Amino acid sequence: MGMRVVVIDIRPGSSLAVSAKAIAVCWALLATFAWGTNAANAVEATSGDPSDLPMTEFAAQLFTPEFCDGPVRKSIGIWTFDPEQIPVSVSVADRIYASALNSLIAHKPACVDMLDGSAIREIAEYLKRTGAFREAGENPLLALEKANREVSVLIRGQVFSLDGAVFVSFRALERERGAVLAQSTPWQLPEGYIRSAADDTALSLDVALQRAANQLVAKAAAMQVLIPLGIYYQDTGAQPPLARYVFDGLLGAIENETTSLLTGSRLKIVSPELRLAAKSGTITTVDDFDPLASVGGIIGESVFELTGRYWPVGDAIDLKLTLRSQTALMVSWQGRVRLAGLPDLVATPANNVVSAEGESAFLLQITSPRGAAPYYQPGEALTVFLRSDREAWLSCFYVDAAGTVMMVLPNPFQADRSAGSRVAPGVLRALPDARQDPFEFRFTANTFGEEALRCFATTGDPAPHLPEPLKSGGFTPLTADLARRLGAVFRSLPDMLVAEAVLIVTVGPDEPPEQLDNGGPGS
Repeated sequence: MGMRVVVIDIRPGSSLAVSAKAIAVCWALLATFAWGTNAANAVEATSGDPSDLPMTEFAAQLFTPEFCDGPVRKSIGIWTFDPEQIPVSVSVADRIYASALNSLIAHKPACVDMLDGSAIREIAEYLKRTGAFREAGENPLLALEKANREVSVLIRGQVFSLDGAVFVSFRALERERGAVLAQSTPWQLPEGYIRSAADDTALSLDVALQRAANQLVAKAAAMQVLIPLGIYYQDTGAQPPLARYVFDGLLGAIENETTSLLTGSRLKIVSPELRLAAKSGTITTVDDFDPLASVGGIIGESVFELTGRYWPVGDAIDLKLTLRSQTALMVSWQGRVRLAGLPDLVATPANNVVSAEGESAFLLQITSPRGAAPYYQPGEALTVFLRSDREAWLSCFYVDAAGTVMMVLPNPFQADRSAGSRVAPGVLRALPDARQDPFEFRFTANTFGEEALRCFATTGDPAPHLPEPLKSGGFTPLTADLARRLGAVFRSLPDMLVAEAVLIVTVGPDEPPEQLDNGGPGS
């Protein structure tokens, strides 16, 4: 196993001790859009849109004969794509969205009202601009509730790249529990659908990073402090060696771009550091989990965090870079980068990357002192922090680099397993907690790749309803079958709501691979 649980001291276990204005404005914004029941709500789509067959099959899964049972009408909305997490342009994403909406309107039963696509878009943009989306843990179901608009079913799309091709899939989520009601089969977008003249103009990495640094710095002219979080593989939190190499070069390019030869002034680069250990057991807020809020004494648009994502496309990668300020100002750059001439670095995660299933019914946050997708070195110890916005029972599972899954909360060191995993609303839970947990999570010398902590929070004690292996105590590897079914096990618990959060930690050497010269790699 890559992570070693080190027992420090065997001792008896101990018990575990949005603004109204924003909501009002969101409500007013929604009031300007009507709930439609026919094709009048259709969004304009162009010829060459994806085949209707996958959405027809998706609609058949969702709109079962029992879907319209009961006197209450059902409302459905399709959440917009996050442009920073998809390997296509905004215009292509809009075409996909329009095609999906039109198809669902054509197949929906009479009991269904489709939320106008423009209404969802306006609400999503407003919630992100005001920070309310962040306050909802970037959970669209909770964000819509903040806007006083609940939907019966929320549909979320995913656009992802695989072996140079781009695929699309959709899943329908139940509002109350966040459970998946329907899942489409991924279908490939035709090359002509996503191709543009710019696709043939792949840049060398040094040119790409110089252009990116120049444009990002120009758009974020007020930036004085930069918090570099990382570049990630696709929509995961994984940082393979290629990601570290590109990120190191990007930081060098930004430093060069922001250094004044006349005044000698330089951009202040601050490593992400969330000082949460001292707050364990106390009431915390969403801001406590935000690296931007951790920079004391400096506020406004002068502090930015830097993130990026990339998608392999043959002998190149599609790269997207984003700067975000405390005031929700976002600037970005994207381009295609050829890999020829670069060191032979691994571009994909070494291990299967764990992701949350479904959508959470309430807010559960997870992070580390270095953020929600940190990078650690062998020999270092990891502490994870959790926060629920309501009283809940926590169940956490560690997934090591070999794929072994074991339960770490509750665990045998707790005298009262139920009380030891129970948290009050907003109260921070550290895992391990130095005050009561006689163990630590420490990465062994041979650890490499991605590991994860996967946590579920439930509004009732899940223990009586769990399979026996999950009742017998922690630190025992689960069978592959049970590990695979964890999401289904928790989402099927009776009479309780479920939230899920996953922290991905990448473990590797201290220095980025193939150190770059002069702030950037060669062409």
